[in-house]
Amino acid sequence: MLVSTRGVEGSKSDGILLRRCVFSLAAPLGCEFLGQYRQLSDGLWHATMRSVARSDGSFGPPHVGIYATELDALVNLWTNRRRSDLGTRV
Repeated sequence: MLVSTRGVEGSKSDGILLRRCVFSLAAPLGCEFLGQYRQLSDGLWHATMRSVARSDGSFGPPHVGIYATELDALVNLWTNRRRSDLGTRV
């Protein structure tokens, strides 16, 4: 699910991408973080998506994309949520 965090005190993004998962100590609300997006000072949109988990459970560096519009950032996060990669960039 995409959740807007715009206007949320302390938030450093405009929105986040979450995926439902089993309830656990690491995910007490049954959701795990997949990515986020935010607007840059130059008007472009920055999106990041978590990389696929390694065999030891750790994660590599996130995938990053810069987009012309908020809609482009949202669409790329949503459509690539199962691949853990980001699509076409500016």
